[in-house]
Amino acid sequence: MSSIYWRKFGIELEFSSEFNDVKKIVYPIIKKKYGNKRLYCRNKVFRSHDKRQWHLKNDHSTQAELVTPISSYADLSYIKRVIEEIERSHLEITKRDGTHFTLQAHENKEDNIILSWLQIEDIILKCFPKYRRDNYFCKKINRNNKECLLESIFEKSKKLSKSHNSDISLENYNYRKTIEFRLSEGTKNPDVVENWLKFYMLFLNYAENINFNKVLENGSTKDIKNIQDVISLLNIKSEKICNFLKKRFLGDYE
Repeated sequence: MSSIYWRKFGIELEFSSEFNDVKKIVYPIIKKKYGNKRLYCRNKVFRSHDKRQWHLKNDHSTQAELVTPISSYADLSYIKRVIEEIERSHLEITKRDGTHFTLQAHENKEDNIILSWLQIEDIILKCFPKYRRDNYFCKKINRNNKECLLESIFEKSKKLSKSHNSDISLENYNYRKTIEFRLSEGTKNPDVVENWLKFYMLFLNYAENINFNKVLENGSTKDIKNIQDVISLLNIKSEKICNFLKKRFLGDYE
């Protein structure tokens, strides 16, 4: 396992197909990949000590949501195989659907995460379709559209990040030490899922090590002007991820 991708994570995949249609497709896929009784279908996700369990639930913003087990980087290949088979199915994804990534962040300070996100938020938003940039379920934590000092918006953005429907949600940070990234659109493309997961891990690695006071006092929302600035700031070395981000920034979403 690569040391830079060490965090535990979970992924939520939303579909606009009817709940029972999703169940018919994903149940045999997960049974084949993970074994019998590894998909639980309930009205809501429930906590389980069995880390190999997938969950399928109704979703109030669309139709159905499929949730991976709590996973590590070593599990990513299994998750991608499930998504690869789903990709070949007729399951529908529309603009109502999103892909959410929840990552372990117990070694990160809350303030560092928020400040780091404010540095890159305006540019990263451009890597997503417009219907995700202006969406009730993944709102910006910086609501000021003008150039401004990070110090002037930090406290308000910190409060907004506690909302479940923020683009980076710290709603569960205090008692679970997890962060949910909610910007990604719905997808059945396993490579898109992998690239965003790795990007969010690299972002949290960066946020773990910033000089908070220096960034807060000297930073502006316009310090990061393009996607190459984000790549340099986060010290992203993977050519695959860099190319992915550059294409997304130019509007190539798949």
